Amino acid sequence: MLPLKSFYLEKEIEFTTALLNPKWLKNYNIKDDGILAFLGPAHIKVPALTKEKPATEINCKKMLHFIVQYQKINTQTLLLLQHQLLNSIINYLGPTYTKHQNKIYFLNLPISVSMLKYSKSTSLIYVGLYIDSTGLNFHVLDLHKLNISPKELALQVSQFYTKEVNEIWAKEKEIIKI
Repeated sequence: MLPLKSFYLEKEIEFTTALLNPKWLKNYNIKDDGILAFLGPAHIKVPALTKEKPATEINCKKMLHFIVQYQKINTQTLLLLQHQLLNSIINYLGPTYTKHQNKIYFLNLPISVSMLKYSKSTSLIYVGLYIDSTGLNFHVLDLHKLNISPKELALQVSQFYTKEVNEIWAKEKEIIKI
């Protein structure tokens, strides 16, 4: 596996689900494995995955966005890497935060949304954390209300997650083949 690289964008970008593709990430010099963090409004369409979970639309005034890109990984590895990213965020936030499926919660209210996109050549993980949820038609907790600096969280989590993943990839050489 290629080493994971970390990028943070200072300028705000309006995120839409259409931007969740490798071609858009190339605009920011992410051609291989990398994590990109940035702030900005969001217009996210979460597709219906089951009959019990209908499609939802999230129009949020401001969010912290993480997009992680990997080349040539399988679906199980993608799910494990999403789990690792969510755990990296919880590691930063502290033990009072919990994860259920692919969301992070505080006091039983979600503070995040997450999605995966998979293809045999390139896969993407998206995690968005609410900063200012004005206008949402469901209850969430904002990072502002929790007195959490979005930029500091972005930088610390990106650095920690990159270090963790690169250490895992490096350990692959230590596996004894049978």
